[in-house]
Amino acid sequence: MSAFSDSEIAGLKVARQSPLIILQPEFVVRAFTLNERLLVCNPNGRLDAEGALQHAYFSDFTDV
Repeated sequence: MSAFSDSEIAGLKVARQSPLIILQPEFVVRAFTLNERLLVCNPNGRLDAEGALQHAYFSDFTDV
């Protein structure tokens, strides 16, 4: 690295991290329920790709 980049990195302030569940609780719930539906052992009960794209987790992505 260059001296400039070293000084820039050294000048960065570290922000206090907050758990994602605090910042975006609905996002975490949606992600959890999607994973729960995708990780079903029995393929007949598992969410398929089309169903996954229709899940609430992807509701903010209107182009999907």
